[in-house]
Amino acid sequence: MTMTSLAAVAKQATRRLLDCQSNSSAEISLPEHDLLAEAGRIAAPTVVIWGRHDPVLSPRVGETARDLIPGSRLVVIDSGHLPHTTNPAAVAAELVRVANAAFGRDVQTDDPQGGRLAKEER
Repeated sequence: MTMTSLAAVAKQATRRLLDCQSNSSAEISLPEHDLLAEAGRIAAPTVVIWGRHDPVLSPRVGETARDLIPGSRLVVIDSGHLPHTTNPAAVAAELVRVANAAFGRDVQTDDPQGGRLAKEER
């Protein structure tokens, strides 16, 4: 898949995710690239990081993504729509936690200033 087609798929997915917010079952589908059908086949450890205060996509959509990907986790952090820009420290802490777990190291996600950066939700 080229970067151009990937960008087009991402744009379509975003539109469909926005549409699903009003749908209580949060069904997400793409007309040309049905990612729902593939979500259940993801075998890699997966963490869905979501912004608690996302004004565009509610955490319910993140819950749907988590439920569709076997063995995945949802981590909701204090951020808006773009967690990596509105709370990069929390995203980085979660990525460190994932990397530590993957490489068998001690997992540490506490903020050095004493606060918890991310909350795992299941």
